[in-house]
Amino acid sequence: GNTSGYKGVRGRPFLLLGAACAVLGLVLGIIIGYFAIPKSATPWAAALTREGDPSVGTRLQRELKPDNIRENLRELTARPHIAGKEMDLQQAQQLRDRWLEYGLDTARLVPYDVLLAYPSRDPAKVSRVSLLDSGGAAVVESQLQEAGVDDPEAEPPFNAYSASGEVQGELVYVNYARAEDFHTLVRDLGMDLTGKVCIARYGRIFRGDKVKLADQFGCTGLVLYSDPQETR
Repeated sequence: GNTSGYKGVRGRPFLLLGAACAVLGLVLGIIIGYFAIPKSATPWAAALTREGDPSVGTRLQRELKPDNIRENLRELTARPHIAGKEMDLQQAQQLRDRWLEYGLDTARLVPYDVLLAYPSRDPAKVSRVSLLDSGGAAVVESQLQEAGVDDPEAEPPFNAYSASGEVQGELVYVNYARAEDFHTLVRDLGMDLTGKVCIARYGRIFRGDKVKLADQFGCTGLVLYSDPQETR
């Protein structure tokens, strides 16, 4: 009993010293923070923190017209404008001029050097998916252009940054090509996807991740399609 009481008495100074250090640190922090904050904020900082006009949101909603949005979208999607091509530049210039016309103080185009991928225009190297019979003859071949698209500027279907080449293998359906979809096939059903050409629906995850996962699970190729039930 005496030993435990002795330890309690000796422990109190340490507790008091720790509490005093904590209070001292808090006081020093307040003092440093007080002198570190400038007494007058810069104009732009003050503008960012100032309460805005509450009527702005109401006025913006009143000016928005569904018919205008519909017509703008129709105009912007009337022609293909893949990134980096002439049509894309023309559309950017058109938007810049329109914003200036609407009263913006400034609107400008800033060029960037980026790595972009485009499909081959060579008829012998176009992207094509073929369904072969047991003798290797093509039974069905995919279209070289999306249905309903007859614009010469339209690019043929392709998956940007995918490796070029020709692959062949058994076709395996992998749902959305998510990690859980591959785990179901490989881990739960015991399937070996090595060398298989997988077919997957668009959606749920980024298409680039679908390709990455297909490669990680040994697939030699991946075909992506839009499910008509989900695009109506």
